[in-house]
Amino acid sequence: MISSAIAVTVLLPVLVVAILVGGAVAIVRMLLSRRDSQMLTSEERMQLQRLEKLLDRMEERISNLETILMNISAADPGRRSNK
Repeated sequence: MISSAIAVTVLLPVLVVAILVGGAVAIVRMLLSRRDSQMLTSEERMQLQRLEKLLDRMEERISNLETILMNISAADPGRRSNK
């Protein structure tokens, strides 16, 4: 039977090395995924630009709807939205 002192002496360095290697692998994977995301194709870039334009339009529409609702509320303060 292995004594606890020998087990700690042998297993602790193995555990530390395993943690360091696992951390290094995680860091490398993170860096590779970041590099891949920065290397977009022209089609992906165009899709992102299209989405950006659509989101800008949506933001403008929501702002307009908010303005309309505020104007309706100001014109008729007794009106309730729930019937």
